[in-house]
Amino acid sequence: MEQSLAALKQEGVVSIVGFIAGGDAEKEPSFLEALMKHVIVRGVVVGSKAMLEEMVEAIDANGIKPVMDQKVFALEEAKEGYEYMWNGKHTGKITFKIE
Repeated sequence: MEQSLAALKQEGVVSIVGFIAGGDAEKEPSFLEALMKHVIVRGVVVGSKAMLEEMVEAIDANGIKPVMDQKVFALEEAKEGYEYMWNGKHTGKITFKIE
């Protein structure tokens, strides 16, 4: 958490997904440090392993497939791929081919 706060610019965001038990809470940054840096620290709930397994079963059972854009970018075209997405030219997910 200390590294995450140090890496943020003013008004940046840290999203916390889970935690590792047994850590030393006294060594972690305080809310005051986040306030002084003018950043947002938020917890993200993602559910349990059992919930993930149920979701995967439901996706499989219902034949749900992701929507993929027809355009495929080479890894070397990553900048163009992201510009394509940011400009709203895509439909669904964009794909990068890694060879």
